[in-house]
Amino acid sequence: MGEKIIIHSPNWIGNWIGDAVISTALLPIIKDNLPDSPVYVLCKRKVRDIFHNNPFIEGIFHPENMQEIKEEHFSLGILLPNSFSSAFLMFRCGVKERVGYPTDGRRFLLTRKAPLPANWRNMPQIEFYLRILDYLGMERRETKPGIYLEPREKEQVKSKYSLPEKFSVLIPGAAYGNAKRWPVENFARVSCCITKECSFPVLILGSKDEKPLGEKIAATDKEVINLVGKTSVREMMAIIALSSLVVCNDSGALHIASTLGIPVVGIYGPTPVEKTKPWYGEVAIIHKKVACSPCMYRECPRDHRCMKSISPEEVVDTVKKMIE
Repeated sequence: MGEKIIIHSPNWIGNWIGDAVISTALLPIIKDNLPDSPVYVLCKRKVRDIFHNNPFIEGIFHPENMQEIKEEHFSLGILLPNSFSSAFLMFRCGVKERVGYPTDGRRFLLTRKAPLPANWRNMPQIEFYLRILDYLGMERRETKPGIYLEPREKEQVKSKYSLPEKFSVLIPGAAYGNAKRWPVENFARVSCCITKECSFPVLILGSKDEKPLGEKIAATDKEVINLVGKTSVREMMAIIALSSLVVCNDSGALHIASTLGIPVVGIYGPTPVEKTKPWYGEVAIIHKKVACSPCMYRECPRDHRCMKSISPEEVVDTVKKMIE
């Protein structure tokens, strides 16, 4: 058996799910290069479901499992987050070799320091992660994220929520903040158009915190199926996997849909498109270039022009092209 490896999943507040999905693309590369080494993931409980059933890992740990991590005697820790806390946790858990970027004052906690790319703030997130594997001497190959659902999971949600045979999904939320959310009234108009013009039942998904968004859309489109706040992450993924199309903001759902091979329309505003957009799947990105974007604000201090300049008609036209 080769050296034990633990990978610290991204934990950027506001986009945990999306970054976690992106990070799964590294797992087959690591396994290809180190086939005899058991690989484990360290992640927040919130994103555990992303890694569940992944064939390239042996197990999943959480930050509170520090004693269990110590007992595994890991030889190598790959840190995808740039935070001090992630390196300190690996240090406290006795991980022998700790590899990552020397950011956030954590240089002394890393035993091996990957060179920080000059343009790292703007490069695609997957490329930023892959550079760490390059530093470790791993050979790249074409890769994409992986989400592994069991057939029974799809059957269960189909029965539990009485899903129609064919439907589209709207996801109006974005955990990062309101700045990344296209106006909910626009989602409502898109929902009505898809229902009437495309003859597609529409289903809405989201977290418990996003219930008001689902209620506003459901109040406008009486035929919509509102499941906002009612599903687990695994159930949400299974529903997306059964759908014909997804419309969402720049969020974890965008990466889940593209990973599962579902056509998806992604609406971008304050975030840099090239940094976070999926590089795989059937994805249509709608984005307007305005002087103040990308700003990365969680709340827009101005008039939210990057999002408000995207019309419902443009989104509906994109949807129609994708389902033709």
